[in-house]
Amino acid sequence: MLFIIAILALLSLASAAPTSTVSSSAPCTALVENEAWIITNLTSFEAASGHDGSFVSFHFCDTNRGLELDAECSRTVSAGESCIDPDNYYACEGNQVRFIYSGTSLRIERSYVDDW
Repeated sequence: MLFIIAILALLSLASAAPTSTVSSSAPCTALVENEAWIITNLTSFEAASGHDGSFVSFHFCDTNRGLELDAECSRTVSAGESCIDPDNYYACEGNQVRFIYSGTSLRIERSYVDDW
């Protein structure tokens, strides 16, 4: 009798296992980046020592379906400073894109939430 109760207890645990409501025939709706990002109007200016106006700026565009985004990105520094900073990211408008400018390269990172 104890053996039958143990089997019934195991069966009730098996029926409580998590199940998925996603059909295997349902199309995947995850966002995918198939198209390259477009960077335009990239401008960098390093002022002479003691002068104001060092800056880097560009326009970021993502044309991937469901991920479309346009953002202006820039960093301006005061006199005596350089906008070249290969160790830190700087946010673009909207805070979904950020960049590192090393003087010779531009590294861009984008964040988004995929609700899939």
